[in-house]
Amino acid sequence: MEGEPTLNIFQKMIYSLIKPEQVFKYIRREPFSLTFLYFLFINLIPTLIRIVLVLLNIPSQPNESIGSILSGYVLTILLAFLIAGIFHLFAKVFGGEASYDGTYKAYCYGFTPSVLVGWIKYIGILGVVYGIYVFIRGISFIHAIPGGKAFLVWFLPMAILALIILALIALVGVAIISYLAGLYSSNPYMQETIQTTGYFLKIIK
Repeated sequence: MEGEPTLNIFQKMIYSLIKPEQVFKYIRREPFSLTFLYFLFINLIPTLIRIVLVLLNIPSQPNESIGSILSGYVLTILLAFLIAGIFHLFAKVFGGEASYDGTYKAYCYGFTPSVLVGWIKYIGILGVVYGIYVFIRGISFIHAIPGGKAFLVWFLPMAILALIILALIALVGVAIISYLAGLYSSNPYMQETIQTTGYFLKIIK
């Protein structure tokens, strides 16, 4: 990247927090491997901190273990490829000009605030929200699309995911109700127990 200042990994991390447009301008021509290493590094920071907290018997989450933390770290790294791919499809729908590499860079650098502080109780939500904002700016800059379209690149996949989750919850609820209804209709003892309980509750009232 001739003619541009060289940023080390810590500078890129800081710029992602306070000067996101500068870092996105810098990393446009950055090799994919460096972006991957950056994402490995920034995720390693909260991972190591959480491991230390577990060793000190003050885990950041209930029932947290070193195994679950390490599994989460690996899963986060692997899922980044898939999630960036989904965002990339929507970026192309809205006229995005960059390649998959660009979307992956926007994801890794954009969600730096979420990675660094999103795991912290109470204040983590601020990091998540700011990370979304930085990611949207990154998509807008790298793909050369308006901010409104960049917002939809993030929002639509999240909305679709939420609808899928709600549909699954509804299906599970219907299945449970159907199972209990079948159990009730085929079990005379349960019917008698429920009827007796209902009668008893009426007397108490």
